[in-house]
Amino acid sequence: MNRFRLCLLYCCLACILPLAAHAKPTGEIIFSPSANFFGLWSGNVQDRQDARSVFRQKLLIIELSIQKNDSYLIAVAERFVEDDLHLVIDAYLLNRKNWFIKEKNLTLGLFGEVLDAAISEKGDVVFTNRSFRIQVAVPRQASGIHLIPNSEIRKPIPQAKLLKEVEAHYIDWAPNGKEIAFDTADGIFLMDRLTLKISHIIKDGYRPVFSPDGKKLAFLTRTKPTRLSILSLTNPQNLKHIADVSPLYFTWSPDGRYIVYTLAAPNLTRKNYAVPVAGGPPERILEMYDRGVRLFEWTHAAKSGAHAVEPTNKLTTLWGKLKRQN
Repeated sequence: MNRFRLCLLYCCLACILPLAAHAKPTGEIIFSPSANFFGLWSGNVQDRQDARSVFRQKLLIIELSIQKNDSYLIAVAERFVEDDLHLVIDAYLLNRKNWFIKEKNLTLGLFGEVLDAAISEKGDVVFTNRSFRIQVAVPRQASGIHLIPNSEIRKPIPQAKLLKEVEAHYIDWAPNGKEIAFDTADGIFLMDRLTLKISHIIKDGYRPVFSPDGKKLAFLTRTKPTRLSILSLTNPQNLKHIADVSPLYFTWSPDGRYIVYTLAAPNLTRKNYAVPVAGGPPERILEMYDRGVRLFEWTHAAKSGAHAVEPTNKLTTLWGKLKRQN
């Protein structure tokens, strides 16, 4: 190979390799910094100068779900009721296009402890709860999966419909708003929003999170050591473990190329990483924020259309069949 070709090859590699090696997620995120458990901030994932405080109420934010390409955000948050001297965990509706609008409590302490909640692109809200009676005068609601339709979320007392009485914890909407993923002690399930048909996806898994295109689920394994894994919904036999970690929080990047997650560090600090879905070592992100970031979500969906798909093989099991087997 002559010198000209060698120089040309070197220049091409010099231009291409650093980009491939150092590419990281970008874009606007809503996040809760480790230095302030009670606040929410907005900023760019790679630029601290762009960050600003947007929500300052005294609510301990536990989970976040953002309505992609629209106005609303759902925060599962803990508040202290001074009159009764107890903690209540509820689902709150926030308007991220107008942070001056007061947060709206969607569950009003009526469902015991709200465990997780998610909002679809159309504004429908699902949440899971662990029911217990706090006051005799408050009617006890069942533990399970509940739906607040988008037509209800702005009403003074939103009406929630029980979709399934089950001991579920984490929950997520498919990008197309037609499927709901949730977990129980028996694994991960999919529920059809219209028919309420339930399919068993995988036994060894919890905390399912849909990919931006709706074709995969990221989740954690229950088998120790905990693994951050990805399952194809078109071919559930295609299971991939991408990191041996037990994160406090994780989500997808908007383009679906990374899983980003939060690990605990000493002195209540956090470390944040992005691991490529295609393979490769994790890289540190959000290092510019003091003590790291507890949890975060991107404000916009991926540019390409997102469509969830039904599982296509015979590994799925209807909920009724599963309960009879047990």
